[in-house]
Amino acid sequence: MNSIGINSDAVLVDTTDCGTAPKILLALDHVVKEGVNQSMVVSRRMQFVYIDAERRVTNAGWAPHLDLRPLSAEEMRFVDDVIQSPNFGQELEHAALGYASSVLVPEHYKEVKERRLAMVDKTLRSVQERLVKEISFWSDRHIKLQEDKAAGKDVRLNLENVRRTIDDLTVRLDSRKKELEGMLQVVSATPVIIGAALVIPQGLMLLRSGKPDFCDDPEARKRIEEAAMKAVIAAEQGKGFITDDVSAQKCGWDITSRSKTGVKPEVVRHIEVKGRAKDASTITVTRNEIMYALNQADKFILAFMTVDGDRVDGPRYVHKPFTLEPDWAVTSVNFDINQLLKKAQ
Repeated sequence: MNSIGINSDAVLVDTTDCGTAPKILLALDHVVKEGVNQSMVVSRRMQFVYIDAERRVTNAGWAPHLDLRPLSAEEMRFVDDVIQSPNFGQELEHAALGYASSVLVPEHYKEVKERRLAMVDKTLRSVQERLVKEISFWSDRHIKLQEDKAAGKDVRLNLENVRRTIDDLTVRLDSRKKELEGMLQVVSATPVIIGAALVIPQGLMLLRSGKPDFCDDPEARKRIEEAAMKAVIAAEQGKGFITDDVSAQKCGWDITSRSKTGVKPEVVRHIEVKGRAKDASTITVTRNEIMYALNQADKFILAFMTVDGDRVDGPRYVHKPFTLEPDWAVTSVNFDINQLLKKAQ
């Protein structure tokens, strides 16, 4: 595949994907540099995308590899034909870079630009307040010395020193303003692909190994997830919150729910939605979801419910659902629904 190679060490299994379509995970390196001094890197970010055999590219999130596990030597024989497939050997780089340049790169650049603007504006106000205040002080001093000179006093040396101080401060102010204005000029570099892995869905692995019944029907699972999302959005809007479905952005939660404009104090809730069939006994949470929950603290809420046809039981909310980071080799954790119900609201 062009300049990207996939070997047996770069084949991973997505234990949360019950589908049967393999995909490629690509890691990209993107930097934003200072416009004046382009050797100065303002921000560097690793970005991840998935691309399937139909060249469809999607955002893979911040650290998708943490939710994937290595393929064992025994499992390799079940998907050897997939690894050798020519469908994953052509034009991946062009498609991935095109998506990154049109979607991920502008988001990174905008974030850096806005952060830079706020920082420069704050610094410039501070610099002007300090230096203009000093210039004003020495300007008043200069006026007083001129009055003393007019009165016949010998203040020539002091007058020259004050004049030199005012000039130095003025130069410093102009130089600092130009430096800060230059910091506002940032440019986006072209993203570079730095790694690739073939991702095998758990559904395909189970199908090839003769255990297809172990994984849920992906279509049924999709219907349950959609019903769960609608239930949580309806519940949040019923409480007066404004909701935003961010599940496709892979940001670590599914719904951002915030209080309406003008409501104080402002409330922002990051909700991870889990829908399960009526007879399910566990909920699976990925390593990344647990890490996001721990990092978000009070903002993060786990919402879960059971779905039976058109009937939805829930949602139930669990605040601060997790207390410990998963072990380094853990990609997902199963939680008992009955135990979660004891903590749920």
